[in-house]
Formats: sequence, structure tokens, C-alpha cells
Amino acid sequence: MSPVEKWCLWIGNGLSLVTGVLLLWVKTLYRAPPPVDEFDLGGLSHPWQSIAQHLHIWTAPVLVIAIGMLWYAHGVFSLQAGLREGRKTGIMLLALAGPMILSGYAIGTSVSELARSIWIWIHLATCALWLFSLLGHTVFRRSAKALQPSN
Repeated sequence: MSPVEKWCLWIGNGLSLVTGVLLLWVKTLYRAPPPVDEFDLGGLSHPWQSIAQHLHIWTAPVLVIAIGMLWYAHGVFSLQAGLREGRKTGIMLLALAGPMILSGYAIGTSVSELARSIWIWIHLATCALWLFSLLGHTVFRRSAKALQPSN
């Protein structure tokens, strides 16, 4: 992996994680005060909700682009070269990338609340698994390098 690809991957993951957690917080964990009267819409959501959502929508494509760059430059190359270390977590990352990306788009385009709720849960699950797999992939790679005899 080139330094540019590494930076894109880590910056994309960092931006997606921070904006995603912020969005999760303002949409689910924040409890808005009850409306004062029937014309008060203040109880609907956090004032930052639209900002957090827009930030996530605009920063997550950095991760999507990084995944696309790494798919061939790292993933296909490693499989063709027969590299063993990190193969399981690499395949796990590859398997999670599609559902993670597609569910993110499906959240924004779902018409029914039930479908949107299902896509949100799929997105949260695949994102969490993605992050754990990425950390595992990085740790396995570093530990495999540390075990190799130096020349």
C-alpha cells in the first residue's frame, strides 16, 4: 500500500467514524426538551442534526474512494501473490464493504420508516464489524511483520 492509500484509508475511516458517531448521538442519544406549545418544533431533534448528517454524507465518500483504491492495489494483489497473513480479516473487510456502503445510501433513499430502520441497523452493524476487522487486519499485519526474521 502506498502512503497516499494509507492516508486516504485512515482519514476516511476517521472522518466517517467521528461524523457517524456524532450523527448517532444527535439522532438517538440526545433528548430534546418537550415542545412548549403546538407550534414549537424544538422537541423534534437536536439543532446539530442536519449539520451532522451533511458532514457524514460529505465525508463518508472519502472512505468509499479509499476502499476502491485499495481493492485492486492491495486486496487483489495480496490474493494473487498468495499472502497468508491478514487474509481472513481482509476477506472480512471486503465482504463488509458492500453492505456498509449500500446500507448508507439505502438509509437516505428509503421511503418507509420500517425499511429505514432496518437499513440503519444493517449500517450500524456492518460499520462496527468493519472497524473491528480493520483494526484486526492492521494488528495481524504488524504482528506478522514483527515475527519475520530480519535480513
